[in-house]
Amino acid sequence: MSEVSFTVTVTTGAKGTNADIEILLIGTKGAWKEYQLMDGPGDDFEPHQTNVFKFYEKDIGGVSDIAIRPRGAGLYHDNWDMKELKVTASYDPSKTSTFIRTPRFKGGAEPILIRANEYMNTALRHGTVNEEVAVRVVSFENFLGLNTMEEAATDELVEVDKYTVQQTDKLNTKNSFELTAATKIEGIVDVSATYRGEIATEFSTIVTKARETMDKKTKTFKLVGNPGFCTFYVIRDMETKVYGEFEGGFGRAKVSQVLRKYQVYTQIAFRAVDEMVGNKTLQEYWDACAVSGPVPTAPTLADLEKPEYRRVKEMQEGTKQPA
Repeated sequence: MSEVSFTVTVTTGAKGTNADIEILLIGTKGAWKEYQLMDGPGDDFEPHQTNVFKFYEKDIGGVSDIAIRPRGAGLYHDNWDMKELKVTASYDPSKTSTFIRTPRFKGGAEPILIRANEYMNTALRHGTVNEEVAVRVVSFENFLGLNTMEEAATDELVEVDKYTVQQTDKLNTKNSFELTAATKIEGIVDVSATYRGEIATEFSTIVTKARETMDKKTKTFKLVGNPGFCTFYVIRDMETKVYGEFEGGFGRAKVSQVLRKYQVYTQIAFRAVDEMVGNKTLQEYWDACAVSGPVPTAPTLADLEKPEYRRVKEMQEGTKQPA
């Protein structure tokens, strides 16, 4: 890891202290470092004063938590009013961790763990993907009216406005990855926290907004066999999913959710048993839809040129009356 500098800015409120203070920086890359803020007889946090410290260390990521403790006993919460503490890393000064909760010391040397109110942000990558869930084939065999035409009604979900992702928001790092650690950090503090629940909440918000951008309508769609053809419909059940993923120093959070379900229809119509449609034969589609009974053997392309077949076709189309 490259070396960076951390600038710690401490603003004291109405009450100052001359106690020696240690601070522990806990970063999102799984590293931590302890520093001395006040460690000499002449060092004081004066009331309404701002003190600035700079430390050099390896890159520990965004500072998500700090632990503060006095060196020695005797500091109580009403002895020092820590109004605000900010930590800024040199690699991105625009992203600063801010802590505004006053530590409540109890007179001993126990550390006080404080979580940042805001700190280094990172984007939760999210988008949509269309997935095929199932595929089936429906057939309507009515060559030259030899079989009764059939129809099947189904609901089709129509998407009017296509959903697009515009990544503008940023999610706090603490809301976007799973941190699980339970270890003594340099003898100062036990850290144990899990943020997976927080990313789920944020992701739920993303999904809700995504659904609001989609205009969904339901209509009745008729599957009807074409007159004089053996007609097949390939029906694909589809899902649109929205997904999000963040990979950080402590682990990975990955979630997805179905935004909608819909169907895609492809119509294939054979006018003869030996015709090729879409590089497939009638036999292949017949097998795909598991039609009961043998595959038709007529009419062939040659049969369609015979006068008797032409007369039947003309009658079906209403262009010729029977003799």
